[in-house]
Amino acid sequence: MTESDLKILESESEKMPYAQSIRALYLFGINLYKTENYKENLSKTAAYTTDKKILYQFINFQKNTQKDEPQVQE
Repeated sequence: MTESDLKILESESEKMPYAQSIRALYLFGINLYKTENYKENLSKTAAYTTDKKILYQFINFQKNTQKDEPQVQE
């Protein structure tokens, strides 16, 4: 995901506010590139998500995956 994808995901989530997968991907992108907006968007995404457990697992899986990735040294 790139920072330019955030605008696309944001506009799609405005067009289709109940599309949980789009909101989750947008939240993931915000976590990567615009962390100052993360908590606000986490609240919005949670409000539109029917199963908060899946959202929690998605968010924590992404965090754990980033921590576990091996660092390539040049």
